[in-house]
Amino acid sequence: MSRYLNSNDFQEIEILISNVRLKKFIDLTKSKTKEDGIELHQASMTLGASVMAVTSIIEVAIRNASCNEIDKFFNVNNWLYVNPKNFNWASSEYKAIRKAIENFQREEYGKKSVSEKVALDSLAYPNGIPAGTKEKDKNIERQKNILYNNCDIISYLTMNFWKKIFAENYENKLWKPALKNVFPNKSLDRNFIYENISNIHEIRNRLAHHEPVFGTRLNKILNSIDFIKHNMLSSTEN
Repeated sequence: MSRYLNSNDFQEIEILISNVRLKKFIDLTKSKTKEDGIELHQASMTLGASVMAVTSIIEVAIRNASCNEIDKFFNVNNWLYVNPKNFNWASSEYKAIRKAIENFQREEYGKKSVSEKVALDSLAYPNGIPAGTKEKDKNIERQKNILYNNCDIISYLTMNFWKKIFAENYENKLWKPALKNVFPNKSLDRNFIYENISNIHEIRNRLAHHEPVFGTRLNKILNSIDFIKHNMLSSTEN
């Protein structure tokens, strides 16, 4: 019997877990009992929470370090959406930025009082609100007029965005002039760095969907975490 779960715990957890999901864990145990399967499930969830905490820190670290280096390179405010130095984002990144802006504006709009929302009408409709305009449409137009800057929208961009700026199509635009400073060891290949960030992104998404992490998958994420830990912003150079 488990040191942490009693018979009532097992019964309650079994009700909450689907038979298909539980079977995967039972099959991994040598005893193949439901109790051992449930305990392995709970241990996997605990492990996943711990790994998720680490990947979250890595995501923030990569985001902040990347922003700092790109700030230095462009040397202009709001480089996410002003396209400095004839720089243009690929379509997928451009869409991600626009989506982040929309999400920021929507959330900020939700925080405003009724009077503050109505006050945005002068910006949304400088020539007056057209007759018959629906409230839903008014809200959308008002939101578009909420001001923002880089700092406002950076945290609304997903890890997928920060991963993709290390991809091949940004090698000359961002990697060589800026992002290589995030991983200053000159012997490191950009593609290898991208693969490790991708591993962390993949596992983060799996954990967010409560998928178990063990075996090869666990070794893969631990190796990538170790790589980031020892190489990001390291002063080691060859």
